[in-house]
Amino acid sequence: MDTRKRLWLLTYGSTSKDITHEMLENNGVRIDECYTARWRESKFTLIRCLKDNRIRPEALKTAMDALETSDGIVLRATIVGYDSLSSMNKQKIDSLEDHPGFKKIIELLNMRSDDVKYWINGEKNVYDHRSGALWKYIDTTDPKKMTQGQLSARVIAWKPIVDAHETLKAAYESQSASLEAYKKQNEDLKFALEGKKEFIKYQDDEITKLLEVKKILSFQLIDAGIQPATMPGS
Repeated sequence: MDTRKRLWLLTYGSTSKDITHEMLENNGVRIDECYTARWRESKFTLIRCLKDNRIRPEALKTAMDALETSDGIVLRATIVGYDSLSSMNKQKIDSLEDHPGFKKIIELLNMRSDDVKYWINGEKNVYDHRSGALWKYIDTTDPKKMTQGQLSARVIAWKPIVDAHETLKAAYESQSASLEAYKKQNEDLKFALEGKKEFIKYQDDEITKLLEVKKILSFQLIDAGIQPATMPGS
């Protein structure tokens, strides 16, 4: 199994010096990106090795042993479930992206905080470096400018928020359905009332016509010398 990885997160004591790219390169670790943040009792340095110079954990540990001797930097696993040397794996089990130190670096970068320090080969700016290791995690307010990786990261980040509002969404849909049913019921009732009013008006008109006919017939009978029978309405 090839244990060489390109991306590594180093955890060490918060009172130690910051691990720099110069320190690592002086000990045979060739990198093109380096990020360091302090959180609670630890410091976290995220490094990305050159594409053709992935490194095994044993070789990286040897370099760190040398830094302990020269600069007093001691690896220390302070996060439960993670080693002092952590990396990505294909199975995404204990993924580097889930590491609290990794998340803290991303959080500080997106806050534009001075509490995270970084170096990118060529003195590139992390907020403009589209091929950088952390580019897909950098927030942008314009989705049109986001890469597929950034969009995917945002969807993953927002999923808990969406899930948390499923109950509210269901309640809203239920209320909407009730409102529609209420509106339909009122419309049916209104239609029924309108129909009843039309029927009553029709009956009134017919009765009026019949009374007019009765009156005319009565006059015709009288003219003929016949007394019409007494009828209601006479």
